[in-house]
Amino acid sequence: DLVRILSTGSFVANVDAMTSKLPDLVATLRLHLGGDITPDDLVRLLSIDSFVANVDTIMIRLPDLVATLRHHLGEVTPGDLVRILSTGSFVANLDMMMTKLPDLVATLRLHLGDIAPDDLVRLLSIDSFVANVDTIMIKLPDLVATLRHHLGDNITPDDLVRILSTGSFVANVDAMTSKLPDLVATLR
Repeated sequence: DLVRILSTGSFVANVDAMTSKLPDLVATLRLHLGGDITPDDLVRLLSIDSFVANVDTIMIRLPDLVATLRHHLGEVTPGDLVRILSTGSFVANLDMMMTKLPDLVATLRLHLGDIAPDDLVRLLSIDSFVANVDTIMIKLPDLVATLRHHLGDNITPDDLVRILSTGSFVANVDAMTSKLPDLVATLR
């Protein structure tokens, strides 16, 4: 655990500040993520550069973030919150992501159907999804319609979540949406 933390560039570069912040950080995480956050969860967060680099913002925004996530995703476990806070792009753009969350969740539910909280957590834990969230929200109606048209109407929300969990697909969502008809025809 100690080696993992000492292998984190941002932690080591700010070791004095991080050591003095640690008591408040742990107390804040336990208060807002739930008392049953494990030592391994804390180690995991302290081993992520973007988490450590944005630790001040995270400590200030954590109450709002947890409330926003719970409001829009429903029941979110400490483990789910740790997964989201372990996502570099999410943490680096924390304010922006919190603002976009209501629209994002509504858009995903509208176009993917009955998507589970765990699916939403899974998507928010993927760097490429978070980094391309604006494009995804714009392209989602076309993408879902194109997928259903070419792969059949019985494509499930889980299938769509699996596709949107693929870094290369999401990073090139425009190109992939337009290539899909040829790709499906060629594969068939």
